[in-house]
Amino acid sequence: TPAQVKELVGDELFARYDRLLLQAGLDSMADVVYCPRPSCQTPVMKDPGGAMGICSSCHYVFCDLCKMTYHGIAPCAQTEEMKEETPGFTPVVYEQPSFRFYNKKKKVTDRKS
Repeated sequence: TPAQVKELVGDELFARYDRLLLQAGLDSMADVVYCPRPSCQTPVMKDPGGAMGICSSCHYVFCDLCKMTYHGIAPCAQTEEMKEETPGFTPVVYEQPSFRFYNKKKKVTDRKS
């Protein structure tokens, strides 16, 4: 048990063991990435339908493919490299959402943002 391990190895070594165990568990999860800021490195859950990550610690919003500032639907540099290196690679294309709103004359207008 963790209490027995802590008793055998001491507080400092157990803290290191616990941290490494947590890191190994997070590294094995496909839906977890790390904040790309060197001063942060906080684990971040991947956006299920896209490539955006938002760090809960430093609030950095980033593309989890290229690790740069999130660029929305603009092409990702990482995607371009993958197309060149991987035969048959098909990037995921995100379409702009459609918005419906009423203008002053009460007409419904469809717009793409």
